[in-house]
Amino acid sequence: YNSIFNEPHNCQDGKTYSNRNHILDDYNPVKLPDFLQEAVEPSEQTKVILAGATGFIGSLLLRDLLLHRKRLGLFGGVIVICRQKWNKSARERIDNLLKQEMFSFLTDAQKRDLVYVIDGDLSLPQFGMSDDDYYNACNLQNISLVINSAACVNFTEPLERAAVSNISTALQLQELAFKLKGPKYVYISTAFVHGDKTGVERNP
Repeated sequence: YNSIFNEPHNCQDGKTYSNRNHILDDYNPVKLPDFLQEAVEPSEQTKVILAGATGFIGSLLLRDLLLHRKRLGLFGGVIVICRQKWNKSARERIDNLLKQEMFSFLTDAQKRDLVYVIDGDLSLPQFGMSDDDYYNACNLQNISLVINSAACVNFTEPLERAAVSNISTALQLQELAFKLKGPKYVYISTAFVHGDKTGVERNP
């Protein structure tokens, strides 16, 4: 198995990349869905809210939202909701993420101006914010999408903790989207969600 991040790498389209920064640009499985472009009404201030940006899928989403911001009409950038962790502030965690090579297409000034960080814990009521800070979050302007890529993917978690991490957080972000009065809510589920199907393939 060769990771798409190894170099050099031969993609399905026959191209060979020697610079890892460009591997993802033409890698279809991680391309930004077209419906995100259709959901955005471009303006100079249009932004999206993204939760879960420090995760694997969330970091790819953040990268593509920033990389394709002109095509998507996201001239106002991305607002990231992130919590403190491992004695690092939310801002420090996002700054560390933006130092990775896959964000090297941005200048330091663009990283500062296009990525806004809200310090919030999605598992807590009002994201653990004060009443004033939560009120301000619920009255942000020009938000086109609220994207929820935050989840606990440890399937050995106790049920109560998993429910808080995956259900409570999703409901609270839905509430935020509702209070913002306008943005569409995008939820990213795990590969183990089958809609109305039950059981497993070998035992339906």
